[in-house]
Amino acid sequence: GLRPLYFISGEEDYLRDQAAATIKAAVVEQAGGLADFNFDLLYGDESEASEILAKAGEAPVFASRRLVLLKAAEKLPVREGEALLPYLKAPCESTTLVVVASKLDGRTRLAQVLKEQAAVVDCSPLPEQQLPGWIRAEAGRLGVNEEAVLLLKDLAAGNSLYLLRRELEKLAAYVPNGQTAGPAEVESLRGGEAGASVFDLASAIGGQDRHRVLRILSRNLEMGEMPLRILGSLVWQYRQI
Repeated sequence: GLRPLYFISGEEDYLRDQAAATIKAAVVEQAGGLADFNFDLLYGDESEASEILAKAGEAPVFASRRLVLLKAAEKLPVREGEALLPYLKAPCESTTLVVVASKLDGRTRLAQVLKEQAAVVDCSPLPEQQLPGWIRAEAGRLGVNEEAVLLLKDLAAGNSLYLLRRELEKLAAYVPNGQTAGPAEVESLRGGEAGASVFDLASAIGGQDRHRVLRILSRNLEMGEMPLRILGSLVWQYRQI
């Protein structure tokens, strides 16, 4: 059954959004056509404790439960967070309060009480050895074949699950049903020739091939790749070495 209090925490934004969406779907389903009257979305940097408590204390409208989703809880001022503590220790049974944070300081009373009282959903980045299994599962849901998954594996390093999911969705939409995605299809969607990945960039750096380094870097930037994401991938590879 649905709990009155959830704490979704972790740096992987895709997993956080999926967890919140799953809980929301369960609450909205039992609310029927009155879902809009039984749902409130708040943000830690825009809301005061008094508003959060008022929303959480409201009675559901012709439903057994209402949902209050508090995102970016890590941006909630300390004073406001402490004002929520009495409610968190004795939450309203007809309300599901979902507190979502990318990373909440474990030294604060808010984090400590949430871990004690709430159902905790850990959304930390997946360990490297679990990424292939996650990619295969998502590919299966989208109808993308195994070969395409292996061709995209280099994207996993230092990147979010949202990026991987988007690449799989593009492949699923691009390749006709019944056909197999190969290197040409993958490179067409990624907007560059083979040998333009960040792994090849690291190889070119290691080989001191200055012209190839600049060419691959330029191509990635033209494709819309974020500079910090490229840097993060390089850092990850250096750590692996």
